[in-house]
Amino acid sequence: LSSTGTIDDISEILLGTRYEFPINPELNAQIGEEYGTDVVTSYGGNEYGNKRHEPQTTWSFNFSHMLSSQKTALEALNSNMQNWKKFIYKDDSSYHYVRLTKPIGFTEVAPSVFSANINLREQIG
Repeated sequence: LSSTGTIDDISEILLGTRYEFPINPELNAQIGEEYGTDVVTSYGGNEYGNKRHEPQTTWSFNFSHMLSSQKTALEALNSNMQNWKKFIYKDDSSYHYVRLTKPIGFTEVAPSVFSANINLREQIG
């Protein structure tokens, strides 16, 4: 705190609701990277690369036994965030700004039991 009662050096304030998955994803979760590189081939056949930014981490999770109430909570996340709002994802070690890379897909695997696929991409800054 400063002497005027304000907090110095705040760059961002986040408001929202914390969502914790009541079930664990399948063991086949994938973590990867998307490179920020454009590769262009010249008229003479030479390739030139332009690195726009550092690689972005991606996550892909599958849930195979999700109840209707859990599906409803994820549908709310899907409709509120879509791919244009970033949010915070915490893995075992750190926090990441992420976006959904595509809508969450649901499949009914039994009466009122669903499977879902969630894809996230880390955001730069």
